[in-house]
Order: sequence, then C-alpha cells, then structure tokens
Amino acid sequence: MDGRPYILDWRNDIEQGLRLGPSIVSAGPILDGDPPLREDNLRVSDASLAEQIVNSQIGNGYNFIKVYGNLSVDSYDAILKAAASLGAPVAGHVPREVSIEHALRSGQRSIEHLNDFDLLVESDDSPFNDRFHWSKLIFAMPVDREKVESAANFLAESEVWVVPTAIQADRAMPSLELVRAWLDEPELDVLSQDVLDYWVASSSSQIAQMDESDWTIVATGRKNRLSMIMALEQAHANILIGTDTPNPFVVPGFSLVKELHNFVSAGLTPGRAIQIATRDASVFFEELEEVGTLESGKRADAVLLSDNPLDNIANLRHPLGVMVGGSWLSRSDIDEGVRYFVSKLYCLTYLITDQLPHQAGLRRRCSTEIRSGSNFGLALSISYWRFQCPDTAV
Repeated sequence: MDGRPYILDWRNDIEQGLRLGPSIVSAGPILDGDPPLREDNLRVSDASLAEQIVNSQIGNGYNFIKVYGNLSVDSYDAILKAAASLGAPVAGHVPREVSIEHALRSGQRSIEHLNDFDLLVESDDSPFNDRFHWSKLIFAMPVDREKVESAANFLAESEVWVVPTAIQADRAMPSLELVRAWLDEPELDVLSQDVLDYWVASSSSQIAQMDESDWTIVATGRKNRLSMIMALEQAHANILIGTDTPNPFVVPGFSLVKELHNFVSAGLTPGRAIQIATRDASVFFEELEEVGTLESGKRADAVLLSDNPLDNIANLRHPLGVMVGGSWLSRSDIDEGVRYFVSKLYCLTYLITDQLPHQAGLRRRCSTEIRSGSNFGLALSISYWRFQCPDTAV
C-alpha cells in the first residue's frame, strides 16, 4: 500500500524464478496533498500534476494507486480520471475534502479503515457531531444502529471493497495492562528491541493522556467496529482482510490471524472469515481463475495446518508448512527465516518512513543488513508474512 522500487525488484525476481516468494501486488508511493499528512507521501499540489504522477507510477510497474487524506477534491478527481484512463485501480483513504458519496461515484475500488464512514453512522445526539474528535479515528464515536445498517447497505450497493483493519484500531490506544500482555506475546520475539522500544514509547504517550472516560470511549470503539463488520457481512458488502502493519503491536502475518479473530468475534464463521481472506481477495485482484481456492490447474499457494481452522480460527497459528507457487517450505524452514528477517522488514519500513528520527545508527544498520541479506531467508520471511492469507494484500 506504499510501494518502493525495491518491492518491484522483488516482484520481478519472483516472477522470473530468481527468488522464492509470494505474488506481490503493490501501489506506488502514497499520493497526498500539500502539505502531506506524512512526510514521505508524494505531494500532489494541484490537479495538473496528477496525470503525470499516475502515468509515472503505472508506467514504472506499480499495480495500483493509493490516495491519502489531504488531497484536494480537484487533485483527487484528476488522479481517479488518470488512473481510469490506464485501467489502474485506486485504493486507500477518502480525503478529508471528499465525501464518501463523491469517492464512490468516482470509482475508488477500496477504502481502508472504517473511520472514513463516521459521517454515515454517527448518532444525531453525538457530542462530536460536525467536528473532529479523536474517537473518530478508531470508530468510537456514538453511532446509530439503524445508520450502521443503512451505511452497510449503501456500501454494498456501491460495490466498493472495504478493509476494516480493526486490529490496527484495537492496538492504537491500549491500556498499560494490555501493553504488558502484548509484550509477552511470542511473535514479538522476532522483532528488534529498537522497534519494541519505539512501540512502547508510542503507546505510553497515548496512555499518559487518557482518563477513565476515555477508556470507556475506547471500549465503545471495539463494539462499533465489530458491529460494522457484521453489518457489512449481512448486507453482502465486499470486505477484505487487512491489518495496517507496522503500526504499534501490529506484527506482519501474526496480526492477520488476529484480524480473522476479529471477524469471527463480530459473528462470522471461521470458514467465512477464511474465505474473505483467500477466495474473495482473489476476486478483488481479478485472479480467481489462477488463485484463491484449491483447484486443479490453479497456482499452488497453500498452507498445511496441524488442526482444522473451521473448528477454531486460532488453528491458523500452527502451520506445518506453506507451499508458495509449488515450492514447499516446512515449518523449520519458516522458523529459520522469519526470526531474522521480520525484524529487518520492520527496519526497512522505519528506514523509509523515518519514524525513528533520533536513531540514525539504527537506520544505517538496518540498511546494511537488508542489502546484505540472503534471497532465501528473505523469501522465507515474506512467505511467512503472507501465509495466513496468501492472496490478499499485506
């Protein structure tokens, strides 16, 4: 969702059989307004630049365009028009100046997160109506249940794809007790101490500003998110599984299983949650004839589990191995690669986005380690990252 040239290099190597790895579908660098909401986003300061930037990204080999929150209406419209002329999908956020109705009419293919739907579902008596409040970032403002159902039906009729990323919101504003519990989760063993320190510091700064009423709002947010997921499912809307890693305590691969847990907690069956992560994702990518289900003639991307995930979605956490494009990786192969390279993938993210501005030494070390890493180890790591939902975006 925020690509760079090295990702295209990986994709090309995989497609040519030079590197073992998953199928990669990548946007280019995020397109944002001026000023951008993140320093590394590309500025589209006016509509005249849109066609040039879109043509450049698609011409360079990126698969789709990602839009972000500070785009003007004119720039957004110009991006959608340029992308449509090239047959390129547009995904991402709904810019602040653009209404949901406008975005859906314009043909945006997917919308990431639920917070862009706040105006559709917020209750009439909400104290936060017509103004910003932090609760809206995690879909925790007061909502009207009838409006939730109406919004779900509206989104279903539009045929847009919705990526709730509930796990990101779950972990955005944790209590101190939750942070302590998360630090004991085994998947954190694969991360560098620098990343963990950054995550703890980020969460601690949030905790310091919270009072008892705030924690009540946070709890309401989780109920709202699960309610919206179930409403979307009941309305037969298009839904995808996504996590918005590497936000704090949202670990690649492992967080996908946690997001599947969220869908089951919302009321979906384990089988339906898995179907969204596999078959439905291939429908989104228009690749159902090639991937997404286990059928003769399709690409051999599969996970072998020790126990049936239809009985318990948590069984996805115990793979015996993964097959990537017909190549088998045993659990020992995966474990060998993931411990070293997941932390390096995080380093690469922070290296690019400069989220650790005071740790230049860390960034230099990460850069060196990434460039010197083995192809096989990197393939193992990416395969582990994707094995939970091999046909959906990371």
